Amino acid sequence: MKVVIVSSQLTYVPENYRSFYRTLLEHDADHDVVGLILLKNVDFQVLKSIMGLSFIGAKMITKHLVQNLLNIPKNENEKLFIDSGRWVKSFDSMNDPKAIQFIKDQEIDLIVNARTRCIYKNDILKTPKMGCLNIHHGLLPDYRGTLCDLYALSEQRDAGFSIHHMTSKIDAGIIYKKVCVSREMKDYPQYLKLAATKEGQVLCELISEIKRLRKLPQGQSNHCAKPLYTKNPTRLQIKNFLKQGFIL
Repeated sequence: MKVVIVSSQLTYVPENYRSFYRTLLEHDADHDVVGLILLKNVDFQVLKSIMGLSFIGAKMITKHLVQNLLNIPKNENEKLFIDSGRWVKSFDSMNDPKAIQFIKDQEIDLIVNARTRCIYKNDILKTPKMGCLNIHHGLLPDYRGTLCDLYALSEQRDAGFSIHHMTSKIDAGIIYKKVCVSREMKDYPQYLKLAATKEGQVLCELISEIKRLRKLPQGQSNHCAKPLYTKNPTRLQIKNFLKQGFIL
């Protein structure tokens, strides 16, 4: 089976999401993951994000984002893949005709989207033989949107991630894995690093299951009568998180 991971060139996760990559590759003994595609997202908007995060008081997240930005030229994430005999490619978007053609040429069975804001359109969704999966950082089907895990931790609910089939509708599609990481951590960057490690382990387990079945597992419904949608917190919400003792 040929699986491709798609992520962002830059993330705010400590070490730029490296614990996810490292754990996944360490567990992928059969080399089912054949490569990594990094979507380009280093632009003027990044500088605005850095200033915005600093302004609202998310100092540690700002610190990790800046560190990750400065470390991009070192290509450390790319080296993990290349040194293990896998390839690395870069595109502006997975909807780019060049990206779609590359997936066709490589005869990819499965794409796994991990920490990108790219909205996959039908052309790319139907290109891999088994389709595309997404790692959503919330517990579907109840919690949708962005930063679901942070809101869950602030309310002392289970915080974790879900791996689901991607459709043209955001955060929809059959759920294959739903994992609680914590419900009481207040150091959010450390939670992100812990969650990234767990994502690598669980994704590798799912890939092994798919390979054994020779198809996607049955999964569970992603329907919820009244899902909760969250979005990037305001400065006031960040202040409230900090008052609760959160490290952001």
